[in-house]
Amino acid sequence: MSSPRPERRPRGRPHPLPCVCLAAALATLGCGADEPPAPVVPDGAEAHPAIVAQSAEFEPRVYRVTDRVHVAVGFALANSILIEGDAGAVIVDVTESVETARQIRAAFARITAKPIRALVYTHNHADHVFGGGGFAPDGKSVVYTRDTDTADVYMIEGLFPEVEETR
Repeated sequence: MSSPRPERRPRGRPHPLPCVCLAAALATLGCGADEPPAPVVPDGAEAHPAIVAQSAEFEPRVYRVTDRVHVAVGFALANSILIEGDAGAVIVDVTESVETARQIRAAFARITAKPIRALVYTHNHADHVFGGGGFAPDGKSVVYTRDTDTADVYMIEGLFPEVEETR
């Protein structure tokens, strides 16, 4: 008497056992690791001077471009620009978070006490638009952007609701 033959899976469908084993192995790799692994650097190794010099360019700092234009570099993923007008200021690109925007706003406040009248979003990437609340916490600044950017930002927020809640 022969044993019953097991059912065949449809072609192209992987057997679940290897997938389960791989998932279990990957899950256990991070277990017990409270700290990220230390980078592998040979003893006595130093970074190339050009890399060190480039890194210094991205220390949080506000650069004067002209008497009425300043750019904040190194605070966030994107730079923010302060343009001073006669009765107020305009901020171009507001970074990726309210926290970094607040830091930049504080740095800009050392340059001018003029109110921020408008925000300009050059494009819809999160690192250019999600910090708006840090520059305009009262919501009274006008936001200038392309027509399509607003829909794109809302779409991105729908994909990342935790970002939406803090914006």
